[in-house]
Amino acid sequence: NYIFSSAFSFILSSALTFAVAELCLLAEQHPEYKQAREKMIELLTAKNNVERILGATEKEKNRGRQQGAR
Repeated sequence: NYIFSSAFSFILSSALTFAVAELCLLAEQHPEYKQAREKMIELLTAKNNVERILGATEKEKNRGRQQGAR
């Protein structure tokens, strides 16, 4: 599961980084800069939320393993 969540996080991060770069390019080329910026913020917020959830899940698993070893 850790490998899967790490791979998923990396893929999501890479895809969102590409999307943000694409939105920045579009913002420069088109007058809809404000809309593109809002979308970028929305995507980054979603990315951070997923990373925080996956990180919390891994921390909880590690705590359970440590308590089980005692």
